[in-house]
Amino acid sequence: TPDGVCEAVMDFIVANTPADVDKHKQIVFDPFCGHGTNLKEAKKRGFSVFGIDNNEECVKKCEEVLKD
Repeated sequence: TPDGVCEAVMDFIVANTPADVDKHKQIVFDPFCGHGTNLKEAKKRGFSVFGIDNNEECVKKCEEVLKD
């Protein structure tokens, strides 16, 4: 997924999250996390993130992306 699309999706989620909700207590779950682009964007915006993928190489890449 291109980064711009992921940013737009996360901007939409943030804009539609009630102001009184603690984002750190909200989990963005990505069941097909791939390289973790969506999770990276969610994490940058303060959400807790959790992702899975059936491709081991994708999981390793996702873990690298989320370390930063």
